[in-house]
Amino acid sequence: MNNNIFDLYNLDEIRLTHALLVALNEDRQFLKLFLRDVVNKTGPDKTIFPHSQAKKVAFVEQSVPGLTGAGLRKTTKEEVEETSSTIPDGVIFINDDDNRTHSWALVIESKINAGHSAKQLNGHVKRVKTSMGGVRKICGLLITPHPKERAYKNWKHCSWSQIYQLARQHQESGGRENNKWSERLAEFMEITEVEMLAKGRLEGK
Repeated sequence: MNNNIFDLYNLDEIRLTHALLVALNEDRQFLKLFLRDVVNKTGPDKTIFPHSQAKKVAFVEQSVPGLTGAGLRKTTKEEVEETSSTIPDGVIFINDDDNRTHSWALVIESKINAGHSAKQLNGHVKRVKTSMGGVRKICGLLITPHPKERAYKNWKHCSWSQIYQLARQHQESGGRENNKWSERLAEFMEITEVEMLAKGRLEGK
């Protein structure tokens, strides 16, 4: 039996996305660094997410936003793997205004070997927009193994390597008990890479 708290799914990209969202949810300082040093510094979309003035943050995972409520919500493993092509891997809602339920939405789509298309990514943004009324700004973040990807309107891009480096950087900064979550994330990414290489699931290696 696998006792790793992150290891709930079979698909590699969903496992990694789940681990990332758990770490960000548990350690809000790590979330601020993620928004400031990864999301806000990547393109091509120029959206700058509030990272220090956020009054409320909610996470939705592998589900349709607006139909599940706030929090880190996940469906069953079977549901996720049957519908993973039609829903975003995760959404982070950020509220910087006391008068709004959700001011900002960061839609996350992660890839390892699978391809991506404008149709799929635009569909994710549209789904969030139609299911969550009142969101002021919606932007996507595509996470892939590659340092560069083709540009998509309303989407930013970062690599898994950038996230790993940020997790290690935060872990090594010390001074906070919750830094353990970034350490757990980095270690899980290392374990997942070894497993993928051993089973021939990591292309280009």
